[in-house]
Amino acid sequence: MQQQRSTDSSDILIVDDDPAIVEMLTELLIFEGYQVRSGRNGHEALVAIADKRPALLLLDLQMPEMNGAEVIHALAGTPFADLPIAIITATPAEATPLVNQSNVACMAKPLDLDTLLAGVAQALRMADKQS
Repeated sequence: MQQQRSTDSSDILIVDDDPAIVEMLTELLIFEGYQVRSGRNGHEALVAIADKRPALLLLDLQMPEMNGAEVIHALAGTPFADLPIAIITATPAEATPLVNQSNVACMAKPLDLDTLLAGVAQALRMADKQS
């Protein structure tokens, strides 16, 4: 994978196999002024990241074909290994081993929208400091 820096620090990639969650998050984040792209599984996430590095990846853990943990492991050792990732999952205990990485956080479903927005803003501030 070749790394391309995002030219927009407000670019967020949402990857979740539940269309209702993707739609809700997309509408909320666009309303808040973010640019949003989406994918339905881990394979689509990796393609979208390689195409244009997002400032933040909102990633579901349980998805068909390639789950969120597999995406994180696929990014390890690549120029995208430091990509800020917020796992969104109904099973936060499964995310615990992944959250030990400095660039990975976890948010439990059902999502509290105020907490989500605060987490997104904080992750983007941290990403800006890294670049």
